[in-house]
Amino acid sequence: MEHNFKFGVSYAEQRPLTAPLPLCGDVCDAFRYAKDIGLDGIEIHGREYEFTDEQVERIRELMQNFYDAITGGQDQPESVSLLVKRALSMIETYYSQGITLEELAERLCVTDEYLSTLIKKETGISFTETVRKMRIERIKELLLHSSLKLNQIAEMVGYSDPKYMSKVFKEEVGMLPAQFRKQNH
Repeated sequence: MEHNFKFGVSYAEQRPLTAPLPLCGDVCDAFRYAKDIGLDGIEIHGREYEFTDEQVERIRELMQNFYDAITGGQDQPESVSLLVKRALSMIETYYSQGITLEELAERLCVTDEYLSTLIKKETGISFTETVRKMRIERIKELLLHSSLKLNQIAEMVGYSDPKYMSKVFKEEVGMLPAQFRKQNH
């Protein structure tokens, strides 16, 4: 998918982006990329945005806080590459929609074999395990902080079958979702 982004330089000249924008759609990366190549503004869909280093850092902090909230504050090792960080961010965003390793690799412009190997090497768990853990954490959160029924929760986290979701949950947590809700409420 190609986007028409224009970056503005300080003397108000507009020029089309000639290099591919890494992971179009990630605003923080877009701003950081623009700053890295010496630009001080970005035009997206006809609207101009100027930004400071502080704003880019604040966006990064907010995204990190959101990630920490979802993952329970478990930090990624410092040795995790930018590609794997981006992959994990995209998995967080799209796991409930059933993103596949192949789709993720295509969006990141790498082969699925390479991405799979890199995720496993740098995080210690596979793509499938990563998706599963993110789903389980979201299920726990929904069980504790909502009165949604299991079929609703299953749909929200990307499982088409609530019985299968319950089976996976029990394998990971050691009890069924209903038991988890009852025990922790």
